[in-house]
Parts: sequence; structure tokens; C-alpha cells
Amino acid sequence: MTLKTQVVGLLQFAQGDDVQTYLQRWLAQSMRMTDRLFDPVAGHNHNGSGSNGPIVSGGGGVTMQWRGAWTTPAAYAKNDGVSYQGSSYICLNNTTNNVPPPSDPTNWGVLAQGGAAGAQGPPGATGATGPQGATGAQGPAGATGPTGLPGINWRGNWQTSPTTYLQNDAVFYQGSSWIAVTSNVATPPPGAGSWEYLAQQGATGPTGPTGATGPQGATGPQGPTGATGPQGPAGTNTWGSP
Repeated sequence: MTLKTQVVGLLQFAQGDDVQTYLQRWLAQSMRMTDRLFDPVAGHNHNGSGSNGPIVSGGGGVTMQWRGAWTTPAAYAKNDGVSYQGSSYICLNNTTNNVPPPSDPTNWGVLAQGGAAGAQGPPGATGATGPQGATGAQGPAGATGPTGLPGINWRGNWQTSPTTYLQNDAVFYQGSSWIAVTSNVATPPPGAGSWEYLAQQGATGPTGPTGATGPQGATGPQGPTGATGPQGPAGTNTWGSP
């Protein structure tokens, strides 16, 4: 394996790593790589304490203080680490600017850039129907509607005086029904504007055809014997005189 391949593998940021996991994995891999690069003979380790080979001194590491999600207002010290909108950042200088890390490159450096949003997953199954909610409070009363048209007061057959009829009284008279448009006493419809038709009597229909002759009825009972008639005149003797 070439040195370039080993370095690329060392710097990879595995999916799901947080900053602390990434740094721990990076440190362990760097130690193993140091052994492989500088110790071709068994017995030498990463801190130069083996039985042969050169002693390699460290370059002065940095301890990062993980502070969790970036918030404001807050004071951050150099080497503080935070997460913000899917990425992680390390504080480069003591700051109280309260400016989000992506907008403040002077004071913040990227540790791990958040990846692009993945494709939307398929819709989940429909959940169970929840319980019915409580009945809401009764709403306010609505406005009063317009006054309806007056109803009809049916009075039956028209009657003569002293019957008094009021407006909207209705009667039956000579085959038609009428409604009173003004109050009146003993004024028969149409009564010179006192009454109007509700339903006018229809015209007489044509005479229907003659029906078929019915069957002959049964013979009735014998009637009583009539009274004896008056006696007739005396007859003339035609046998000769005595």
C-alpha cells in the first residue's frame, strides 16, 4: 500500500461519526501508520521507545473542549468545539461575537462539513386513528333571520254575517278556495278586492260515454192482490121472454 493511500484512508470521515469519535479514530490510525512508516523492523513503536530506529518527537497536540451545539449569547475559548446546522467547528480565537460559525471564518474553522441532504424516504404507514377530541364550546348565537311571510289561517266554508274574516284567512266558496287580502264581514268572494284566489275551480269536463247495459235484475216478489172492482151492469136475457 502506498503512502498516499494510507494518508487518504487516515483522513476519511466515516458516516455517523461525531467529532470526538473522529478524533479518537484519527489518533489511533496515526499511531499505527507511524509504526508502519518508521519501523520496518519489529520492536520499534510509535513513541520511539523500541529497540532500534529513530526517536520521533510529537509536534505539540491540541486539546479540544467539546461544547455541544453552538448557542448565543455565549463566550467561546480557543479550541472549543461546537456543532452547527449539521457541521462541526473548532474555535480559533476567544470570541463573544455571537456570529454563527459559517459567517465568522476568522474565529471558527471547519472540523467536519455536514453532508448533503439525502433523498426523501418513502412515506411511512398511516398511523392509527386517534381518540375523538372533546366537544368544543358552543358558538355564539347567530343573527336573527328576516321575518317570514305570513301563514294562511284556514277557516273552512265561507260563512255569512256575523262572521268576521281577517287578512290571510282562507275559505272554500262555490268550488274555489280564497284568501282574504283585507278584513271584511259577510263579503262573499271575490268581494270587490276583499278576496283573491288560492285555487280556482276547474271547468266542467265533457260528458263521458254511455256505459254498457247492465245485466237483467232478478224477478221481484209477487205483489199483493188488488181490491175487488165494482160490480158490472145486469146482463140481457137472450133466451126468449116467458
